[in-house]
Amino acid sequence: MKTMYSAQELADVLNISRQAVFKRAKKESWPCRDQKVKGGNKRLYFARHLPEEVREKVAEKELTKSQPAILEEGNPAEQDDRQTVHASRRQSPAQLKDWQREIRDARLAILSVVQEMAHAYGGITKAEQALAKYSSDPKTTMSPELVRTLRTANARRGNSCHVGSSTLRLWRKTRDQHGPDALAPAPMERKKEEEQPSWLQPFVKLYCRPTKPSIGQAYEQLRKQGYSPPSKRTVERWVRSMPPLQAAKGRMGPRDIKSVKAYVKRTTDELRPGDVYTADGHKADFEVQHPEHGQAVRPEIISVLDVKTRKCVGFSIELHERAWLVADALRVSCQWNGIPAIFYVDNGCGFKNELLSGPGFGVLNRLGVTVKHSLPYGSQARGVIERFNHSCWVRASKELPSYIGQDMDQDAQQRVHKKSRKELAETGSTKWMPTWEQMLAWAMERVMDYNSRPHTDLPKVADQETGERRHMAPGEAWERLAGEDDIVRPTQLELDDMFRPYVVRKTSRCLVRVYNGQYYARELQDYHGSEVRVGIDIFDPRWVWVRDMEGRLITTAELDAHARPYFHPSVVEQAREKRAREQQKRLQRKEAKVLELAEQKKENGEPAPEAEQPSADQLQAQRELEAELQQEQQKPCEETPLERFKRAKRLEQRMADGESVSEEDARWLRGYQRTSEYGGYQDMFEDFGEAIFG
Repeated sequence: MKTMYSAQELADVLNISRQAVFKRAKKESWPCRDQKVKGGNKRLYFARHLPEEVREKVAEKELTKSQPAILEEGNPAEQDDRQTVHASRRQSPAQLKDWQREIRDARLAILSVVQEMAHAYGGITKAEQALAKYSSDPKTTMSPELVRTLRTANARRGNSCHVGSSTLRLWRKTRDQHGPDALAPAPMERKKEEEQPSWLQPFVKLYCRPTKPSIGQAYEQLRKQGYSPPSKRTVERWVRSMPPLQAAKGRMGPRDIKSVKAYVKRTTDELRPGDVYTADGHKADFEVQHPEHGQAVRPEIISVLDVKTRKCVGFSIELHERAWLVADALRVSCQWNGIPAIFYVDNGCGFKNELLSGPGFGVLNRLGVTVKHSLPYGSQARGVIERFNHSCWVRASKELPSYIGQDMDQDAQQRVHKKSRKELAETGSTKWMPTWEQMLAWAMERVMDYNSRPHTDLPKVADQETGERRHMAPGEAWERLAGEDDIVRPTQLELDDMFRPYVVRKTSRCLVRVYNGQYYARELQDYHGSEVRVGIDIFDPRWVWVRDMEGRLITTAELDAHARPYFHPSVVEQAREKRAREQQKRLQRKEAKVLELAEQKKENGEPAPEAEQPSADQLQAQRELEAELQQEQQKPCEETPLERFKRAKRLEQRMADGESVSEEDARWLRGYQRTSEYGGYQDMFEDFGEAIFG
């Protein structure tokens, strides 16, 4: 309410004219003050010096349009140093419930209305009595907002808005002595019969088990143990009132219970592109044709992501997850996008092994990459790569007819399974699943689509075509954020050497044994019985690189290079020819003997014996012998080792002169140059030249 009123305002309240107000004010000597306004002076009368009946009418008029402002929690106008009061009279604001805050704010708003009325009534006590009178009078017309505020402040049943002066005085003293939060009503105490009953703990032991029994099962077992629990609905109410973590403890193991526990959000603001690569294996949710025999198989996909930009920097696909598959994915990532500072993976056997992180010879150690493994049951810590597997591979797998995910319709999956197996058995191929080459091309397209698709974890930018703001794509983020100083790219020579995993082996008679293979080189003769470092080319197991323990290259050893035929092929061929000629001579002698016998019987007048008809096996043997002899006659003469070396030098000279050679000759030369026979003759050729040809 205002402290001063004009003659026109008083005239509206008293329902008289303005001249009548002036006349009465002059007669009763109402204190006033003139205020300068445009066009003259305006006379204002002090509200607290007006007659009592005039003040009541003015207050009643003000209450009909009063709209008390509900104070917000934490209003600095009310929460001053008076908040520091005795704890028994005041609750913590954080512990107040919504209905307590509403009542507190309503009472503060009513006290604010009383404070405004005090200016007109000349005192706070008179203002409290006046508001109590107006709230109890049914004929009084107060504003709807004030009526609702009074009903909320009363905190009583029914629609009564009456509030006594003693209640208003109590609210005012409580606010002044203990602060505004003391006006909130105290919460209702839990009834004694609703306190934790004796049967609850035994029930929790039966209910919170890894087998996850239902409430009904645990309820029945509790009754069998001799307890007398209340109705099942009461027990269900108690279970619902339990904290989620308490209800889940025992029913969930260390891995699943993390879904209801608090977690730490890991930010990437301090990272740069290439700082952290994370990788994980994913068993494909589709089937492809095996690259060798064509049967159905589910490939294993290793994906590598940059944590900062979420870009898929590389991937590799094989039939099974193994260390070499991870090494290949890492090789592709380093070749395409650079060497990371940290390689963050799980504890699987494909990522935690000597091949990748072994001391001294591990691929990651030689690259200078720090390996970090997540804690057990910590798949949430690697949510970046887990989300990629779902958004890229799982979602894209549903495009293929050979999809076999859990959400696939079982009837449709069974029909595709039968049709694909039938076609594979009949023709060796099927249209229901891609070939290995088709799958590799499909995987590359999916990775490119992912890297060009906006990612919600990346910042927003303005689209150059539409002008609208959107999230950056992983590939776009890499291009914008990756600087030349951040990316460490290895050369091709470094890649070839870095991704040859090395193991320590002991030489024996020019041999080193690696993965059940024997590799031979004459240069290892001086290292007999010594330990050497053997590097394996994961893409070509025919060769290994042998270094001494200080890292110097000794030689390259070939798989089974020391193997020789039991006899030289020419010796075997000559023996076969000799055996065939002798067999032919035996047949000729047998035929001559039969003819001689027949001639003798003919001279003695005896009937000539009928020629013995050869059996089917004898005819077949005769035909095979004739074919073998004919093949041996048509077969060219076998080259001697010296002739092979001479042929190789002729091809080398032609290639050095710029002449073209056939693809067959070039392939033969490349293979022959890797043999120990070529190496031996080459040493002699370097010492004696063409004199070795005679």
